[in-house]
Amino acid sequence: MATHDYFLAKYFDVRSREDDHILFHSLYKDEETAEIRVEQSDRFVDLAHNTILDTFMSLYHEEIRKAME
Repeated sequence: MATHDYFLAKYFDVRSREDDHILFHSLYKDEETAEIRVEQSDRFVDLAHNTILDTFMSLYHEEIRKAME
């Protein structure tokens, strides 16, 4: 299954058990070579190139800044 939804990806990460066979994948562009690369991990938060998490955190911080105005 493919998703760009933080909550769905995180749901599978949190609910997975040790004997489950789940892999999270991230496609990203290598800045030096301009090649498309793939990264995989059995934990969502362990992806070094995690645009879904980066976007979620950016929005979260923006919401906090706005609430403090």
